[in-house]
Amino acid sequence: MRQYSPLNPFQWLHGRKLFVLGLLLLTGLSARANNILVSNVRLTDRDTSAGANNAANFTFIRFDLSWDNAWRLNYAIGMNNHDAAWVFVKYRVLGGTWRHAHLNLTGHDAGSWGGQGAGPALLEVGLMDPSAAFDVSTNPGMGVFVSNGSINPEPGSFSATNMRIRWNYGAQGLADNALVEIQVTALEMVYVPRGAFFVGTQAQEDGSFTNGSWTSGPTVPLRIAAEDALTIGTAAGNLWGRSASGDSTIGSAGTLPAPFPKGYTGFYTMKYEITQRQWVDFFNTLYDTQQSSRDITGTDGKNNDGLTDRNNISWSGGTAELAGEAYADIPCNYLSWADVAAYLDWAALRPMTELEYEKATRGERGGVANEYAWGTDGIAVDPYSLANAGQHDEIISANYSNASVGGNAWYTATHSEDGPVRVGIFAADTASTGRTTASATRYGVLEMSGNVWERTVSAASDSGRFYTGIHGNGLLTSTGHADVVNWPGATGNGAGLRGGGWNSPAAALRIADRSLAAAVEPGRDETFGGRGVRSRICSVPAAIPAAVSIDTLEEFGNVLEITTSGAGVGEGYLWVLPSDWRIISGQGTGILYVTVGTLPATIWLMFVNECGSGDVRTIAF
Repeated sequence: MRQYSPLNPFQWLHGRKLFVLGLLLLTGLSARANNILVSNVRLTDRDTSAGANNAANFTFIRFDLSWDNAWRLNYAIGMNNHDAAWVFVKYRVLGGTWRHAHLNLTGHDAGSWGGQGAGPALLEVGLMDPSAAFDVSTNPGMGVFVSNGSINPEPGSFSATNMRIRWNYGAQGLADNALVEIQVTALEMVYVPRGAFFVGTQAQEDGSFTNGSWTSGPTVPLRIAAEDALTIGTAAGNLWGRSASGDSTIGSAGTLPAPFPKGYTGFYTMKYEITQRQWVDFFNTLYDTQQSSRDITGTDGKNNDGLTDRNNISWSGGTAELAGEAYADIPCNYLSWADVAAYLDWAALRPMTELEYEKATRGERGGVANEYAWGTDGIAVDPYSLANAGQHDEIISANYSNASVGGNAWYTATHSEDGPVRVGIFAADTASTGRTTASATRYGVLEMSGNVWERTVSAASDSGRFYTGIHGNGLLTSTGHADVVNWPGATGNGAGLRGGGWNSPAAALRIADRSLAAAVEPGRDETFGGRGVRSRICSVPAAIPAAVSIDTLEEFGNVLEITTSGAGVGEGYLWVLPSDWRIISGQGTGILYVTVGTLPATIWLMFVNECGSGDVRTIAF
């Protein structure tokens, strides 16, 4: 199977996790999830030099990790984007409850690497609070992002053997001879780079965001160029919306506080929606009172035998199960807001805001009227047929759209079965797979339009606006709820829905559509799913570009040559143009040739480094 990257098609990924048991020297068995494979997990190289049972004692968790089609774009071309694996560890003293393993900031080992187009693995520790300094007790590492360290715009397989991450077990109160069980989980992620972007388009999608200067007719996109507090109101430069009531409302005038994640700061997002295998793996680490709250069977039409609206999870106490591995890679539907929040808290992730949803789909470019996640306003309209239904290789066998403007999505017009389809299904095994046909966003995130609704934090009420983007701590309350400060609570007040589901009309799948963005939907539904994100705080953003020179190429009429310089070693140039201007050549470089569109106009120029784009230089025409 192929899958889309921001530049090229590539093969479909799968993932795994592994259980191990022993006396800090363990062997294990594996269970399948999504074609990303964690294997050969064991505890090695324990250090007790600080003294027996000392809080400074640590050990290494050693494992092999591989997945197909890892990519890393060269930011010298104007965009920093790569995929990664978020690797985190759960442990329990034999017979006890599961806990989240705390990792050190340094001392990890990327191991030996291999694979087609792969380079040395990069390990980036994700702290509980990425904006604060590491502290072994109060701000530990909650996991590591593993990515391909080589520039690889042509995605290929990646593997690392004997990778080691340092677990500070002593600081968590474990004795040197504790008998523990270890579970290592890897989730596929995509990096959405730091930088400015637009919310809304020049159309009239239901409730869509707009610049406060808008009064009627087609809306005016608003450029989000910082994480500073954002005024919500009707003055020019404010965040506003087309609707002031109902489920699509922008809410009352006020402020979106600085801590509310607006999408400007870089973040990682799950590449796919939470799958049924991932849900079962999570659910089975909970104890009985927690499981009772998170039981998605037997409610809202879902039964304990599975296979209601393509949900194959069954549970009647003890261990939840799938029937073999069937439907393991189908998104987990029937997820309430509280269900999604609990999963993300457990995985040390956090909910996505609705502004981050627009950044992850649209990217840094201006919006296209009525566009979907793949960047065009065209969408497939004929019902699909499925082959290998419910299996890991479930594919579209008929009516897959290969048209450059006809994006693929599982929604009212195309779904031929009730319920969602396999994550990544539209990255079909065909040489024509690209962003549009693969249903991929600007950065390579899949199924952000259709399949199951995305649970997002809303900007429409104080309950959402006071969200501060704190990450999960890996632990839930005794009743199985997320316990993170300033997340919308179990009732879902402050959360909403974006992106549409398998029985939604096409309009609900549009990036700017906010028809349910402010809907308080606390319950479970066969169309509700979700995915999570994690902030990435860069210490050295790119500098602001120097002044530019502009020449008109008289012999070509309305063609301009725009020149600048000053990018550092390894940095690139990112030019963002109005929608009706056209780049002839030069994106990523200091010399740009463009065809002039409507005047007056503004071009935005930024340097790009490993964080993403830096502060902007505005060029007015």
